[in-house]
Amino acid sequence: LPIAQTIAILGWFRLLDAVVLGLAGLGLLLFGARHQAPAGSLSIALLLALIFAPGLLAWSLRHLGGKVAARLPGKLALTLQSAAAGLPTGAAHYLRDYAWTLANWGLKLAVLASVFLALLPAGTPPLAALGALAGEVSGLLPTIAPAGLGTYEAAVVATVAPLGVAPTDALGAAVALHLAILLASILAALLMPALKNARDRASAVTC
Repeated sequence: LPIAQTIAILGWFRLLDAVVLGLAGLGLLLFGARHQAPAGSLSIALLLALIFAPGLLAWSLRHLGGKVAARLPGKLALTLQSAAAGLPTGAAHYLRDYAWTLANWGLKLAVLASVFLALLPAGTPPLAALGALAGEVSGLLPTIAPAGLGTYEAAVVATVAPLGVAPTDALGAAVALHLAILLASILAALLMPALKNARDRASAVTC
């Protein structure tokens, strides 16, 4: 894919990541404020805004990019058109991307929250979900440590310690959770060549 289109696609996916994490955070806020009508109503309004805002932004950028490209010289116009091609082409494309992002993050956060809850000496599912969410949100910061080492744990501890978890317990659980994530990533990377070789062999046999 052209570089401009690739950057646009990655930027779009990162925007959806941030939006879905925001939805998760607001969902937890709504759960915590379920007995407070004003806070609950505000959370619902923000949830609806996050659901529709990315699609409106993508539609605006795609159509604006086409109009701007028509006024630019050849190479710049092609670059802008290539970038616009990395954005959703319609409602079905947008909903598909959104659904996959929700499914991926929903599964990931559920697993991480379950692991974090098991690592804590004492905790509740909402608290574990907040801790797992905080760690993932730290990865969206403009500046983080290599592999998130330190910044991930700091985000988790800063989130759950004020809620009654002992800082030492929170730190130990955060380190173990982060190591589990890193090991899973390394294992997946090591398995990829083996899966590719198996696929190639299967294709060769089929041919």
